[in-house]
Amino acid sequence: MNHAQALRQISKLKGRLKEQLERASGAVTHGETQAMAYGFESCREEASATRAELLKLQTALAVSNARAHVEWTDSRGKTGRLALAFAVRLLAEMKSEIAWLKTLRVLPQEKVESVSREHDGEKFVRVVSTSVCHLPEAKRNAAVDALQDDFDRLNDAVNQTNGQTEIAL
Repeated sequence: MNHAQALRQISKLKGRLKEQLERASGAVTHGETQAMAYGFESCREEASATRAELLKLQTALAVSNARAHVEWTDSRGKTGRLALAFAVRLLAEMKSEIAWLKTLRVLPQEKVESVSREHDGEKFVRVVSTSVCHLPEAKRNAAVDALQDDFDRLNDAVNQTNGQTEIAL
């Protein structure tokens, strides 16, 4: 079984475990004469067996991730060899940083002046204020694009490795 197959199997096992626990929850209490579609104890036993299978597969994948490596080149042309376990976590952090950058309230330029009129109690006065933006819109967008490009390159390398790396069960 390779990493990609293991990841799909883990997803299926998680779904099965959730379903078995929901069935057990529904059967934990019922009327004495009420017939249940699923028995509480049998659902718990099935969930326990599924959990054991899930943990075994997750552990085998984690061990294999620690041993496997990916080769990738970032958007600046820097090539590196990363442990697969590190690469997977790096992808999560890159995704998080992209999302954060996109939420920043930025301005079109580094400095933007705004003029307003305010009443000082006797007369209207002209008020000029300057806002400073440390990451103007175009630079932010370029940073997001570069980070997304790195994410895509690394994700491709991880997916390729996942399809080629076998897991010892």
